[in-house]
Amino acid sequence: MSTPNTTTIEVEQSTAVLLQTLKEKASAQGLSLDALLRPLVEATSDEEAEESSAHHNENGLAEPGAEARTSRLQPGRLTTLHPNQLWLQAHRDDYRGQWVVLYQGELVAHGTDGVIAVETARSQGIPEPFVAFIPAEDNPFAGF
Repeated sequence: MSTPNTTTIEVEQSTAVLLQTLKEKASAQGLSLDALLRPLVEATSDEEAEESSAHHNENGLAEPGAEARTSRLQPGRLTTLHPNQLWLQAHRDDYRGQWVVLYQGELVAHGTDGVIAVETARSQGIPEPFVAFIPAEDNPFAGF
């Protein structure tokens, strides 16, 4: 069994002191700790969302090296969706059973034949469109 080093102990003590100070400040203002910290968390989330979306290309794919620039983001936490993903969430019921071709959050083409839909987008000057098939009905996913 290893013993904690001096740095670990100092960080744990600093964290405990900070937490106690924040609790006292919240109590003095008649707030819960959550209510006191919520504006800070929301402001940080907004900054992270702007930073994260700035590192995606027009198709919603992460640019090379984007992982290093967004290392402040918490693992497993998506702060914002690309406009193409937002479009899919908003319009999926209108295009069930079809292929949709999107570019920067805008519908470029759609239809039951994905090849024709992509060709239509490319004829409009979009070299690498975002393509998705929206199933006629959602099937449950059991995770295996």
